[in-house]
Amino acid sequence: MAGIIKDRINRSNLIRVISNPLFGVRELYALNRFSRNEKPLREFLVIITKASVSLITELLNEAEASPLYASVFDVLKNTESTSQGEMGNISESDWLLLYTLARLIKPETGVASGISTTAILSALQKNEMGRLYSIDLPLNQIIGRRMRDGRLYDRVYEGKKTGWLVPEYLKNQWELLLGDVRDVLEPLLNQLRNIDIFFHDDLHTPNHMFWELKLVWPYLNSGGVIVSDDINYGWVDFIRSIDTSLSPYLHHNLLGLVRK
Repeated sequence: MAGIIKDRINRSNLIRVISNPLFGVRELYALNRFSRNEKPLREFLVIITKASVSLITELLNEAEASPLYASVFDVLKNTESTSQGEMGNISESDWLLLYTLARLIKPETGVASGISTTAILSALQKNEMGRLYSIDLPLNQIIGRRMRDGRLYDRVYEGKKTGWLVPEYLKNQWELLLGDVRDVLEPLLNQLRNIDIFFHDDLHTPNHMFWELKLVWPYLNSGGVIVSDDINYGWVDFIRSIDTSLSPYLHHNLLGLVRK
């Protein structure tokens, strides 16, 4: 748990805790809940998917050997070397987790955004099935915005288009919807009727996270998964609102996952 707390403690959060003690209490409560279900990556995937350790290991190795995995993070590292703000990207460990999860679940339909798109699309191509929908704001509307902890999204993205890291050969299984998730997500879910995988990686405020996950849950197929990055007490409130005796949930670093 110490590592999670270290990740959460920064100047912006300390200021918020001082000005709003309730925020601090709820964050500590959430961190305590996360620590109880924290699992290493391989064990996390074995428990959630019920696949064998050997199969999980094989797919994690496959993910690491993916040319896209290497190229995405090489590009990001080069970009971050000139960064003066926050890139808002998932970790390499999260990328491997999402790829392996999508290979095992073999989703027909998924919804995701950000760098996670490259991981899931790579898995869908390998599966030779499935379609992924992404909802993102145009990058020129994100640059300069403040995140939940006060950091700014970096201006290094200026001049780039949303989805700039997704190669052309993966786009035939991908549909990008530009707009605010609060306007676009519900109509998309009504159109699709059901989904197999959903990855939350947009606005990480507790209220927004809770709203988004509660909205998605009824549309999630049995056996489908919700994955959420940068979990907070909005995630805890969501988990408490569903029947976790039937829907196991786990945490890996600050990534939360629940399977229906």
